[in-house]
Amino acid sequence: MKNFELIFESENIQYVKLSEDLINEYLTMVNDPEVANKISHNMRTFTY
Repeated sequence: MKNFELIFESENIQYVKLSEDLINEYLTMVNDPEVANKISHNMRTFTY
């Protein structure tokens, strides 16, 4: 993982302090059809 400020860590999840450096990774994740299907039934594309 990149050098982000770690807030909390569990066996499967790492919570990091929000940063603009995360925007591209976040958009990739929420725009993935498999992930988007789990988040909402109203599918849409999020942009910067």
